[in-house]
Amino acid sequence: DQDVEDNDAADDEDSADDNSGPGSSDDIDTEDDGADDEDSADDNSGPGNADDADAEDDGGTEDGSDDNSGSESDDGEDNGDDDGDNSGSGNSDDGEDNSGSGNTDNTESSESGENAESGANSEREPRLEDDNQRRQESHKTGASDDDRNDLDFAGDDRELEPDFDDLGYSFVSEEFLVLVDGDQLNLQSSFNISIRARHSLSGLDMTLFNIQANEDQDIAELALEIDQLFGDSAVDANHLYETEATGTYREADCTPRDCAARTGWHLLGNADMRIGLIDTKVDQSHPALKFAEITQRDFVQGRGKRPLSHGTAIASILVGQQSGLYTGLAPDGQLFAASVFSNLDSSGETASVESLVRALDWMVENRVSVINLSMAGPPDTVLEKAILRTIANGIPVIASVGNDGPAAEPMFPAAYPSVIAVTAVDANNRVYRKAVRGAHLDLAAPGVRVLAAEPGGAYGPVTGTSIAAPFVTVIYGAGNTGTKPPSSYQKTAIDLGTPGFDTVYGYGLIHVAQTPGEK
Repeated sequence: DQDVEDNDAADDEDSADDNSGPGSSDDIDTEDDGADDEDSADDNSGPGNADDADAEDDGGTEDGSDDNSGSESDDGEDNGDDDGDNSGSGNSDDGEDNSGSGNTDNTESSESGENAESGANSEREPRLEDDNQRRQESHKTGASDDDRNDLDFAGDDRELEPDFDDLGYSFVSEEFLVLVDGDQLNLQSSFNISIRARHSLSGLDMTLFNIQANEDQDIAELALEIDQLFGDSAVDANHLYETEATGTYREADCTPRDCAARTGWHLLGNADMRIGLIDTKVDQSHPALKFAEITQRDFVQGRGKRPLSHGTAIASILVGQQSGLYTGLAPDGQLFAASVFSNLDSSGETASVESLVRALDWMVENRVSVINLSMAGPPDTVLEKAILRTIANGIPVIASVGNDGPAAEPMFPAAYPSVIAVTAVDANNRVYRKAVRGAHLDLAAPGVRVLAAEPGGAYGPVTGTSIAAPFVTVIYGAGNTGTKPPSSYQKTAIDLGTPGFDTVYGYGLIHVAQTPGEK
């Protein structure tokens, strides 16, 4: 699902886009966009070594210091051509993501856009046009397998073997998940199955089992039997979700606060909230995050290297602050960051449903106000059930729709009806041309060429629907703490595109008007 396209056409991406049909895609925009005349580029960045991921020890929450190893190769945003689609509205310009910068480890980032060399205006190395090449470079510079000593580690060391089902969805080979209500112990004695792991989810009041699939076992039949015994349960493969991104040469259009100005964000005041972020590991050594109130925990399943770029970018947009240089949307907020992604040699950056469900449980335990999910993957009944239980606990879940293009199929979790699905627009409120479209879309937010932190201390422009999600996350989080009822934001959104709700912009650009119509 990464959009590696070349953008051939129009560098002038003003018009670039495909306005094509509904689709949906995944959330982070990973494309390179080809050629947006990105010579301008700029990395602003500084030294690039970033740190690596962490894998911490299961226990307590951790504030996080970061390890320095793993360099991540690209973070999740698109950096490629960020242009606003010209989808309904005129040509778009292309804002790229440059997220790719993220190579975080101590080697200089050679990833598309990052020049690990210090020096804001230093010349970048050429972007990697081939996605496979990009991933290989990411693994070369990634964190070591033992890079988990700086985080609270709650994951495991199993060796994961990705596989694909008949629909092309990736999952962990020979593993199935069972999610049941309450604290259940007798699953194994009731069925002829082998249990690999059992997780008591106190926040969700559920139990998650990872079971080994038998060759002759009919999963649909097993699901029916378990449901008959335990009531409302969920059984599914241990699917894998992805983040994606590549580097860009474009300059940022705005800082998070400047980008947010057109959403009426200032009307919220300086909200003190508890924000949940489920993403890659965050580089807490970055100057923008060093003094932020961040509790980080690792839920990664398996031994893969922990990427840094995507989570670091999103965290900086949410709570980053470096005096005189950079301020995120909620610098006084508390961020609970769950590291769930690792680099698997054959699949790039992936997170398993097992890791995601455990992270959601941790968020509920910590009573966060809102949860940001910037990732995409297949439908999964276990993940959906866990999300529904999270929302039932009064916590809104915000997800990016994805960057697979206008004609792509809807991606999850954004496509679940209970989740707030977010698309990205540029500085002129034109939809990001690679954003997924569809009837599941709720709101639009700034997501093209937004300035964000890169592992190692640098800053750079990032683009993608995953970049737009934090803008909605902060507004919903503030609303959930009493500032404004979250449900009202569909009514106060600024209508874009076709009058009324549409499959390109949803209800429109999120706006914090005091009353409907007051903008």
